Amino acid sequence: MTASSFDPDQARRELYQEMNKDLPFEQKAERVLHLGEQYLDVDNGHLTRIEPESDYWKAIASTDPADGLFPSGQLLDLQTTYCRRTIEEGPIVLSDAPKEGWVGHPAFEEHGLHCYHGSTITVDGEIYGTVCFVSREPRDEPFATEHTMFADLIARVLEHELNRQRTQRKLDRLDTFASAVSHDLRNPLDVAQTRLELERDSRDSEHLDHAANALDRMETVIDSVLAVARQGKEVTDTKRHHCRQLSRSVGKRSKRLMQPSRSSMTQSFRQIQIESIDYSRICFETVSNTVRQQHIVASRFTCLRRWLLYRG
Repeated sequence: MTASSFDPDQARRELYQEMNKDLPFEQKAERVLHLGEQYLDVDNGHLTRIEPESDYWKAIASTDPADGLFPSGQLLDLQTTYCRRTIEEGPIVLSDAPKEGWVGHPAFEEHGLHCYHGSTITVDGEIYGTVCFVSREPRDEPFATEHTMFADLIARVLEHELNRQRTQRKLDRLDTFASAVSHDLRNPLDVAQTRLELERDSRDSEHLDHAANALDRMETVIDSVLAVARQGKEVTDTKRHHCRQLSRSVGKRSKRLMQPSRSSMTQSFRQIQIESIDYSRICFETVSNTVRQQHIVASRFTCLRRWLLYRG
């Protein structure tokens, strides 16, 4: 099938149909690259993965057969490809490389490619690779605007799918973390709350009320941890903190939190700023809550224990 055998609307419809099929990404990519190959009337098409720092070039998906020049899995030196210029300068369109001043380029010298049409793919704001269509023979006529638009559309739908998959992997990891937190923290909390309710059924005391409030506070902290984990954020930058400095900082804030004045407590909470990612807030809340509640909760549970021993 050549470009003259189906119009742009039909090409787009077939592209979207292929992307909506329930197939592994590599198979989808090969099928839409095959559409591009036919529409642009070239030898083959490729989805590449590129790492400029190491001159890494790999064909992630390809319409080239296993015995071709660039089959799936093929590794090349990035310096010997037109793709290097594509990720540096943007889309490159060559209908006949030698006539367009590329005769000395390593891609032509190494692989003899007269024809090239390349578009950049970006994932998470960083260069992922390219979608490129190539031929060893020159074209009779230059690529038309409709060819470039369709090639770029293929690049954009593959880019979208790669970003979607990466986001889904992040969410899956965060869900795993949230499930572990829920299981490891809620189970002991549920046991404590159940035991407390059983005790309250048999006797009544303000100490039991204080204990219930402390357990409710613990549940609130757990909910905060889970809420942050499910915001879709990922820790990408970590740094060391000295425990002594952390304890001093928490200590200073905790003294303010211990003040009986409602206004000073409100002001202290307002000073807890959420920066870059909310895990810092969780760290502060967890540690400061421990400092703030330590003498209160400990004394109340000690009184509760003594009272239960006295009553029982």
